[in-house]
Amino acid sequence: MVHVLTNITNENPAGCAAVRAAGGVGAAAALVPWCASLEGLIPGAGPTKEAVAAAAARSGQNAQARGLGPAAAARQAREDAAATAASGAGYDLLNSSMCLLVNLAAGTHG
Repeated sequence: MVHVLTNITNENPAGCAAVRAAGGVGAAAALVPWCASLEGLIPGAGPTKEAVAAAAARSGQNAQARGLGPAAAARQAREDAAATAASGAGYDLLNSSMCLLVNLAAGTHG
């Protein structure tokens, strides 16, 4: 969704005005620290190791519910956790949020 809003506001004063009127500045600004914490860019922020481990355990339980054996479920949970960490989804969303904020700021002058 942030990617779409970024595209709508890119060099588009009317799009910027519509997003600002709907509260888009506050929403995009709130995403910045959240995304940064996902990638460990803010010391002490983001999920704890315990929370990450609990999420991996839940993923393994879900895998078992899908019919995987315990060993396969554990392997799937590790692979899911590694894929999520390596995906850089937090960086991608952080970049989009920052671009949206820049577009909204630039759109005030357009």
